[in-house]
Amino acid sequence: MVLVMVPFYFHGRFKRDEGYEGEIDVKWLWGALGLEFNLSGKKKFVILRLFHLKIFSFAIKPKSGEAKEEKALKKSEKKTKKKERKKEKELSFGEQLGQVADAVQMLSTDALKEVMVCLKRLFHSLRIKISGQAEVGLSDPADMGTLLGLFYSISGIFGITSFELIPRWDEKVLKARAELQLRIWPADILVIAARTIFSGPIRRIWWPLIREKLRFARLPGRARPQPTGH
Repeated sequence: MVLVMVPFYFHGRFKRDEGYEGEIDVKWLWGALGLEFNLSGKKKFVILRLFHLKIFSFAIKPKSGEAKEEKALKKSEKKTKKKERKKEKELSFGEQLGQVADAVQMLSTDALKEVMVCLKRLFHSLRIKISGQAEVGLSDPADMGTLLGLFYSISGIFGITSFELIPRWDEKVLKARAELQLRIWPADILVIAARTIFSGPIRRIWWPLIREKLRFARLPGRARPQPTGH
């Protein structure tokens, strides 16, 4: 019950350039219990704090040369297989978004509204604050335009004004820096999820499926498992 009623607080900093850096700080019980993750370059460690005092620290040791080579080999093989599958059915970023749009169209307008309301409620419940910027360039300018449109649509819906997306039309690049703060209150999320699942438009999607399964389970002649004797 305490896990549900007491919120978690997250504070993260991320940077992506030639390499990546990241720090995540998780606090619970209003800061009495804290967990810090540091993933900056070669320094990777986890720190557990109690009332702001460090009581446990664990360093994530880098892998040995043989382990790195084995991992690199597996990654290369996986990448090759992925490229082969991608060649068989290659879709542009825009086509992938088109498939998502087709899937969304299968939902009723009322159900789609309920999903959007749920996302907005979750966003406000999490009290997300994000700032920073990202410099992004894709291989296809058309995909870059699609990504920009998607970014501005999402930013407008959720009122994100402190994060900037800088497009690069002449090169493929990904550089970013961001700072993120949010609060996760499990009780609030459970209430929002329940309101959405049991709303009329969403209930009309899943209830017929459950009713059909119940009807099928009650059909006469269905064999029931008999207890085994010893």
